[in-house]
Parts: sequence; C-alpha cells; structure tokens
Amino acid sequence: MPALGYPVFCLRHLQAGYDIEDLQSEDQCLLIKRLRHLSKMEWGSVVNAPRHGAGKENIHRNSIRVAFPSAVDVDETLWALRYARRKAMVGWRRGDVFHVVWIDHDFSVYRHG
Repeated sequence: MPALGYPVFCLRHLQAGYDIEDLQSEDQCLLIKRLRHLSKMEWGSVVNAPRHGAGKENIHRNSIRVAFPSAVDVDETLWALRYARRKAMVGWRRGDVFHVVWIDHDFSVYRHG
C-alpha cells in the first residue's frame, strides 16, 4: 500500500462502548488534537514513527477481545494509532482513509503485549 498522501479519518464504524461519547472530556480533547496532528503528517511518516508516539502498531485479529462489526472484512489489517499516552484508536486503513472502529479508552479492546 503506498505511503503517500495524508490520513483522513472515518468515524462511521465506531462501536458502542468505544465511541467518542464514551470518553472522559480530557480524552475527547486529546483525541481531537491527535486527529489534527496526524492529519498533517504524510502516511509514510505515520507508518515509520514509533508505535507509542505518532506511529501505528499492527494488531493481530486474535488479540481483539470484543465483537467485530460486519464492516470489518476478514482480510483487513488492523492498526492501533495512539491518541493519549498508550490509549489507542483501532481500525483499518484503506487508501488514505483510516476507519476507526474502537477508541480503546480503557484498554479492553485488545490484549496489550
């Protein structure tokens, strides 16, 4: 997948319990700031940045502890992008669009190594 272009974020697939409304107000602000920061970076920079910084981390499907929505194809590679320290948004990238499925505000979406 080419690493050119800039991230665009889709929030249409956010799941109940892991949506923006489920965050504390401080985390809501941090999420918005992170989305803005990431949207100004090229995908190549995001892919090559440290995973606990502005970078991405691949998440194995068998690490996911919550139900998959039908929108997530079985062949999609899941990524975590950090928004507040080690808290992450989890979803998949298609082209320049990152589809956020879960905002893992309580570390319950996937097993953290």
